[in-house]
Amino acid sequence: MKNLFIIAVILLFIHSDVCGQKVKPVPTSVRKTFKQKFPNIKKVIWDNENLQVWEAEFRKNGNEYSVLFDVKGIWIKTEHEIDRKEIPSNIKATLSKEFAGYKIIESLFSETANAKVYKIGLKKDGEKLKVTLDIGGKILKRENGNGIEEDNKDDESNSSPEIN
Repeated sequence: MKNLFIIAVILLFIHSDVCGQKVKPVPTSVRKTFKQKFPNIKKVIWDNENLQVWEAEFRKNGNEYSVLFDVKGIWIKTEHEIDRKEIPSNIKATLSKEFAGYKIIESLFSETANAKVYKIGLKKDGEKLKVTLDIGGKILKRENGNGIEEDNKDDESNSSPEIN
């Protein structure tokens, strides 16, 4: 009985230590910059990515958004889902040419101060790829399903494209 009591006390201390951690408040500078960029967004989930980056997650026009800020409130990046229909025709043309037979499973638009890119998730016969393209349709990066960057090689497949 004494051992059971000691175990219960230890568990109580562990639980109170874990649950008693205080959530860091979002810096005022970060909230201010967010409000300037997204004045109509009221419902935001904040996360402290690491000691230097804050992430705001919210929904806008039915799409999920993720916005990163540094601790000084400087905007780093905005990324959001886009519907397949919103992918520009030049991006679709590159995908059809370079990744014939692949199906789009995810599409994101990502914007930083220096670049705007499309990040497209593709799948064919169980193989997954992530492709990053600039707004002109040029392939900037391609990664396999394990996040390993692959050589920028031509796809020799002659199957008909499924990218629409």
